Amino acid sequence: TDAGYISDKAPAAMGLGQMNYGVTLRELTAGYSALANGGVYMEPHSYYRVIAPDGRVLLSKSTTGHYAVSEQNACIMTKLLETVVHQGTGKGAKLLGGRVAVAGKTGTSSADCDRYFIGYTPEYLAGVWYGFDYPKPMTDVKSNPAVKIWKGVMEDIVAPRLRRGECKTTFDLPPGVIKVSYCQDSGLRPTDACRADLRGDRSVQGYFVQGTEPR
Repeated sequence: TDAGYISDKAPAAMGLGQMNYGVTLRELTAGYSALANGGVYMEPHSYYRVIAPDGRVLLSKSTTGHYAVSEQNACIMTKLLETVVHQGTGKGAKLLGGRVAVAGKTGTSSADCDRYFIGYTPEYLAGVWYGFDYPKPMTDVKSNPAVKIWKGVMEDIVAPRLRRGECKTTFDLPPGVIKVSYCQDSGLRPTDACRADLRGDRSVQGYFVQGTEPR
C-alpha cells in the first residue's frame, strides 16, 4: 500500500527485471522501427493528416526521429533477424517464396499466454499479438499463429507491388558494414584447422562494423 491505497507498483518488479505494466504491442513494434529505419526511432502515431473535402487540413501530425542506434548496428541486427526467418522460429513469415527479404522475431510470454511476431521488409513494419483478452495459457495452440497472420497481411500488401516492379526486395548494406568469414568455435578468422574439423567446415560468414571484424 502507498498513502492508504492499494498499488501494484513496488520495487519487487524492478528487482526481478520486470515491469509493472509491461509494454503494448504498439510500443514493442515501435521499438523495432529503429532497426527497420536505419537506426532512426520514430514515435508511433495514428495519422499523418486529416483533410476535409474542400482540401483544408483539419488535423496534422508530424514527428521528428532520432538515432537510437547507428545505421551500421541497425543493419547488423537486421541481418541477424533475417536468420530468424531463414532458418529459425520465424520461417513461416517468408514472403512470396523468399523473393522479398524479411527480418523479424517471434516471442512468447510467461505461461505461454501470449504469442508475438514483429517483422519488417525493406519497406514495411508490422507487429502481431495473439492471445486472450483475459490471459490464459495456449498450450493447445500449435506453432505461432501471429506469424501466419503477419504473413497473410504482408503478402496482400507486397505482392501487388512486386508484380508492378515497385517493391524493394532487399535490405540496404550501409557504408562501414563488411561481410567476413569467422570460425564458429573460436570467433576468430578461420584457419585450416577450422575448415578441417571432424564435424565439417566450421567457418561461417557474418556482418561486422568495419574495424570490429575478427582478426
